[in-house]
Amino acid sequence: MNNWLSKTKILVCVGTGGVGKTTVAASLGIAAAKKGLNVLVLTIDPAKRLAQALGLNSEKTGDVFVPDQNFKGKLFAGIIDPEASFSEFVKYNSSDKNKAETLLNNTLFKQLSTNLSGSQEFTSLDRLYRAVNSNKYDLVILDTPPAQNAMDFFKAPEKIYALFQKSITKWFAIGSSNQNLMSKIINKGTLTVLNALEKLTGAAFIGELAEFFVSIQDIQEVISQRSINVHKMLLDESTQFILVSAYDKIKLLESKNIYFQFQR
Repeated sequence: MNNWLSKTKILVCVGTGGVGKTTVAASLGIAAAKKGLNVLVLTIDPAKRLAQALGLNSEKTGDVFVPDQNFKGKLFAGIIDPEASFSEFVKYNSSDKNKAETLLNNTLFKQLSTNLSGSQEFTSLDRLYRAVNSNKYDLVILDTPPAQNAMDFFKAPEKIYALFQKSITKWFAIGSSNQNLMSKIINKGTLTVLNALEKLTGAAFIGELAEFFVSIQDIQEVISQRSINVHKMLLDESTQFILVSAYDKIKLLESKNIYFQFQR
């Protein structure tokens, strides 16, 4: 195990629900801390007893030191709140505080940050990326959410990258100082769609849509670059994956499916 840990900076635990991924992640964290490493275990939805044992609760969004342990190294734990992480990402990376506040209060952004496919996975991976690049830890262990299609979690950076390309946001950015929203749109096809949407949803929705795309410009380059960096991080040889399963026919079949997804 010593040789294996010396080559690993990121350890990702994957698997379906009810197989003990969080327990395995915490146990590996303890084992590594006993070996003298400074370890951070990141989890999204820990069981209540395990959270209490690690000193975690919903009010603590940062990294928490696990005290009263006779380890050569140090053990830290953290709960990932995807919605809060997205807000932190916007505030930290925006060069304009007013634009950041406008974006955070935008109804469309609030929906996207929680419901858009890939958004919560992206913020979870961004939390991992920031922890790794803080240089505070020798090893960061990520306990991923339960998933039959595990690759959806790891494809999130690609989805977010595609969404925030300039070729998309520029449709709404042109002439942003102009009061007439429709004058911001060059593409006639887009104009037709927006006219139809305005009739169905009202002008308020169109205003929210325009406000979202104008405000997001301030951080879209950062989002695109972070998506690329997170993707590279997952592919790096210092990132290892552990597939956790249970001795149960259905769970084993599900785990086998996940394994083959990673082999593609």
